[in-house]
Amino acid sequence: MMSSETLVHSLLRDLGRLYNDTNDYDVIIQVGEEFDIEYFKAHSNILKIRSSYFDSALSSNWAKKEGNVFTF
Repeated sequence: MMSSETLVHSLLRDLGRLYNDTNDYDVIIQVGEEFDIEYFKAHSNILKIRSSYFDSALSSNWAKKEGNVFTF
């Protein structure tokens, strides 16, 4: 059986990999205007658990999901 310390370490490592992985993103954040725009790929679950703003913004009241990507 895995110790709780090992489990926490493993979970944190896996969350870190998810945080850095841009392949399975479901949110694209567009920042800037006109000719100075940057895009950031993110995971909605991480945004929602880390930010009350994104928890609200990514709810069905604000955001609409097109394909696998949220737009709001």
